[in-house]
Amino acid sequence: MSLIRRLLLFAYFTHKWYYCLTITLVRSFAMSNITVTRVGVLSIGKLIGTVNLIIGLAVGLITAIAGTISYLTNTTPTVVDGLLASIAIILSAVILYPLVMFAFGWLYGVLVAFIFNVVVGVSGGVDLTVKEESPRRK
Repeated sequence: MSLIRRLLLFAYFTHKWYYCLTITLVRSFAMSNITVTRVGVLSIGKLIGTVNLIIGLAVGLITAIAGTISYLTNTTPTVVDGLLASIAIILSAVILYPLVMFAFGWLYGVLVAFIFNVVVGVSGGVDLTVKEESPRRK
């Protein structure tokens, strides 16, 4: 069965055939070129730092669970010692890992953005082609 026939059957059975046809006929794209000559150093640092913070949180949770299980299975602590050690392991892994990962990610992002700005300033910019959609009707 051809793709057009499948689309027409889908549109017929969903009772939105008119909407499907108007979307394909009305949608038009305009192509334009822009040149990037500079990026915000601090904004790139915050972006990469935040991504690393999320990764650090996931790694911290996994490390906290594994560290707590490892500590409790390899030692025979009393109830209070086990509880305090588990809390210390969990809090240090969940708080320390994301903060360190954010700091290193922020530094990396600032360094990369600075180098990018220097290279782009010398080379004249990076050309990007973007599509501009016409506004959709509601």
